[in-house]
Amino acid sequence: MFRRRQPVPIAVQPSAPPPVTLFGTYISQRPLDMPRDSIGNPVPAALLNLQRQLGRKGMARLIRLMEDTAPSIAASAFSPTARPTPEGRDILASLVIDRLDKEWADLRFRRAGGGNGFRRLVNEMVQIELDAELLDVAGAWLDSYARIPGVRWLDEKEREFCSGLDEILANTSYARRDREIVRRSDVGSAPVIERPLSRFLLGRPDLAHIDDKLREAHEELDHEHPADAITDIAVALQQLFSELGFEGKTLGDQVTAARRGGMFSGLDVKIGLATENLCNWVAAIRNQRSDSHPASPVDPADAAFAYRIVAALVLRFAAWSGVPERP
Repeated sequence: MFRRRQPVPIAVQPSAPPPVTLFGTYISQRPLDMPRDSIGNPVPAALLNLQRQLGRKGMARLIRLMEDTAPSIAASAFSPTARPTPEGRDILASLVIDRLDKEWADLRFRRAGGGNGFRRLVNEMVQIELDAELLDVAGAWLDSYARIPGVRWLDEKEREFCSGLDEILANTSYARRDREIVRRSDVGSAPVIERPLSRFLLGRPDLAHIDDKLREAHEELDHEHPADAITDIAVALQQLFSELGFEGKTLGDQVTAARRGGMFSGLDVKIGLATENLCNWVAAIRNQRSDSHPASPVDPADAAFAYRIVAALVLRFAAWSGVPERP
């Protein structure tokens, strides 16, 4: 059964970074974005077969990376009374196991046995089927470089692990964003533009036509048709201003009407000027390079940038308080 998870409190030493939010917790807080079963219940995005994407070689690389980037720590730094001295890999593995026991609340590692800390961790890793759990192990390991009691944050070792992890995850559905592992679709502008916009438009059926055009533009970008995308982007922008009550023969006329109509007042005056320049740029690309005006090819980077700019404008202004009430 799907359940929301809350981060387990982690003791943070001075100068150490905040604890990493493990993937399972991160994805459980996003039920609206998760795949659904046949009756609409969210299922863990962990069922996307990371093991299959990595393959046996990828899993072996991950385990070897963890071992190779484990620190060498003197006994006096970790526990003056510990004999024999625990290896660095076992120290990190013990921290990971302790955290996952709390996060997963099933004590599977305690039941597993299997020798020292690292060996026990690896024995469990190779049996994991769910992506979220395997990514939890990687995320907890990444965070453990900053959690060794009495030892400063081993940031150089952490960076070495992160570099190798990026290579291992390169051909999968996941990626690292700073110190956390997320879905690759959540890297870049998605968390701050596309995702909030999607949620906003879900609650505004009156703006469905704008949403449709942006979706068409996104699909054109995915299919490497930047000229078609630009056409859809410009139409979406015109539809936005029309929805706000600002009509005109051209996009420039609509922006002028919006400025005169008080859409940009007070501190928003400069936003209005910037919006006008951006709209003029989008219109220029549409008029000179789109599929409706095929004078020269459209740079895919221009089309992607225009899409994100217009998506941000829709998100910013579609909820403008000056939108007239509909009968």
